[in-house]
Amino acid sequence: MISDRKAIALRIAGMHCASCALRIEDRLRKLPGVVRVNVSFASGKAYVVFDPKLVELRDIERAVEELGYRVVYEKVSLKVSGLRDVFDAKMLEEALSKVEGIVRASANYVKSNILIEYNPALTSLEDIKEVISNLGFDITSEEFELPTEEVEAKKLRNTALVGLALSAVIMILSSSELSPYLPLARTPLSAYISLALASVIQVGVGWRFYLGALRAARGKTANMDTLVSLGTTAAFALSAFNTIPTPRWEGVYFDASAMVLSLVQLGKYLETKTKGKASAVVKKLLEARPKKARVLREGVEVEIPSEMIQVGDIVIVRPGEKIPVDGVVVDGHSAVDESMVTGESIPVEKKPGDEVVGGTVNR
Repeated sequence: MISDRKAIALRIAGMHCASCALRIEDRLRKLPGVVRVNVSFASGKAYVVFDPKLVELRDIERAVEELGYRVVYEKVSLKVSGLRDVFDAKMLEEALSKVEGIVRASANYVKSNILIEYNPALTSLEDIKEVISNLGFDITSEEFELPTEEVEAKKLRNTALVGLALSAVIMILSSSELSPYLPLARTPLSAYISLALASVIQVGVGWRFYLGALRAARGKTANMDTLVSLGTTAAFALSAFNTIPTPRWEGVYFDASAMVLSLVQLGKYLETKTKGKASAVVKKLLEARPKKARVLREGVEVEIPSEMIQVGDIVIVRPGEKIPVDGVVVDGHSAVDESMVTGESIPVEKKPGDEVVGGTVNR
C-alpha cells in the first residue's frame, strides 16, 4: 500500500563529488523496503521513500555510515521553564520521541533545557514547541548549533593552517639551497626535527583521511581519502626508515608528505566553504516553495514532502496554493502570480502545455 510508505530527506556530510552521491544511491537501493532513492551532491541531501515495515530509518543511516559518510540533522537547545525533576524530563523526552522527524531528545532538569536533534523535512521547530507547550512547559529561549558546513569549515581551516606552517618549517630544514645560510638545514638534528613535525601533521591533519579510507574499505570501495592516505603514508614511512636510527637526507620526503596532506586539507576547506555558500543560496530559493505537495500515485492522491517529487509525477495545485516545483501544466486553466520570479504583479494565464515555476502562486 502506498499509504504505508514514508518519505524522508536526509542531510549527508562527507560527499566530495557526484560519484559519492551515486555510491550512496546504489547502496540504499539494495536495502529491502527502499522504494525510491535520489541523492543530490549539490544540496547534500538524500531523498528516500521506504516501507517502515521492512526497513527502519536507523538501517538507512547505518548503510550511509558504512560507506564513510554521515547523516546529520538540525540541532536546537531549548530553555524550558517548569522542569522540576527527572520525571518531568523523562516525560518530555518520551513525548518528543513520538513526534515524527525527531531523532533524539535529551532533557536536563538541572539546567532546565532540552537538546533536540530533528529532521526539518519531517517536522518543524514550531511543531516541537507546540508539543512542549501542550505538556504545560514554557520555552524561554532557543539556541541553534552552527550549521554543519560552518563547523566543518572552521575545523578544516585551522588544521590546514597549522599543517602549512609546520610544512614550511620542514621544507626550510630540508632545503639544500638554504644550507649555506642556515647551519641547521640538512643536519642530523634537523632530520629528527622534521620527523617530529611530520609525525604531528601525519596524525593531526591526516587522521581525517585515514578515517575516511577505513570507512571506504569497510564498504569495499575506495575514494580520495584512500589515495591520499596510501601516498602520504608511503612517503612518511620511507622517510622515517631513512632517518632512524642514523639520520640521512637521501630518500627523505617529509616535506612532500606533510605538504600534500596540508594542501589537500586546504582544498577541502575551500570546497566546504564554497559548498556552504552555494547551499545557502539554494536553501533560500527552496524556502519559497511549500514543504508539502499533493501528487497522484497509481490513481491515489497522496501528500509528500516537496523534495520527494520525481520527474513524471502529476502534482495537484489548488487555487491560492504555491506551486512546489518547476513543471508543465497537464490539465486545467488558471492564472499564476509569477512576481517572485519576473517582478510582474499581474498574474499570467496558464493552460495545458504551459510551463510553471516552483514557488509561484496559483491564483
